[in-house]
Amino acid sequence: MMQTEASYVSDGESTEAEQQMDCWVTDLVIFFMIHFLKLGFELDLYHPTEYASLFWYLDYLHGVQKQTKTNVYKRFQEYTEEEFRLTGKKISPPFPMDILYIETTGTLYRALFRMIFALHCTFPQRNLPYSPFSTSLLPCANDENRFYSRFGHFHKLQQPQPLYYQQFKETSDTTELSVEEVILGTVDCFKSAKNLAEKMMQNVKNWSPFGIPVQTHNPNRTLSLYSTSLVTSIIKVCVTNLLQLQMIENQKNKKVPLDQIKAPALSFDINKDFASLKLQ
Repeated sequence: MMQTEASYVSDGESTEAEQQMDCWVTDLVIFFMIHFLKLGFELDLYHPTEYASLFWYLDYLHGVQKQTKTNVYKRFQEYTEEEFRLTGKKISPPFPMDILYIETTGTLYRALFRMIFALHCTFPQRNLPYSPFSTSLLPCANDENRFYSRFGHFHKLQQPQPLYYQQFKETSDTTELSVEEVILGTVDCFKSAKNLAEKMMQNVKNWSPFGIPVQTHNPNRTLSLYSTSLVTSIIKVCVTNLLQLQMIENQKNKKVPLDQIKAPALSFDINKDFASLKLQ
């Protein structure tokens, strides 16, 4: 409904104000889309075979959200420069912690998507609970129907552009990659997410939605939207998954038969939004 109302405002040639409104509405819509999908993890609504497609779609949404947020901050930067030119009053734009958080979580979801396929390729003879395309685990529904039952609601929206099952299949095709290349790509993503989270940790205590640090009576807490415990849990998810993947690689290097290597399970114990590997 919001997008429809915004389209009425933006009919014809769009002015600067109309572009800003369209950007704001799209940013708000994406926020609710991401929250909608994340709630399913918290409420345990998803079958493990759906995790790969969910992580994939969340990676896409965070990418679009980052672009939208960047446009918002860019316009705010232009406004502060114009304000300084006209009045001589300098306004310091807030540190774009939102963008850093979006980039961090988007990179982590991309790593989780790749991790599932890395394990799927590492144990090709096993029917892992979270292996994608395991229709035998849900004989009443095929993969494509299950995909659209989760994401079909998004096809009713004007923005962002919806994704289709065929796109997921094409992105998931690892036939031209070796198992080692798939694992290496996964490891690189986790390292990137960890580095971004550590950068967040350096700024999280001094950031607030008001643009300047606002301390509370407790020196360990601020009015920041991002707590140190949240960022710490993200780092812990990255480190845990990196260690588990390294343990599997160490056993493979020792020539341990694949059927004797225990495939780790997925757990949301560290953070309710991000999966971590756990030895069974």
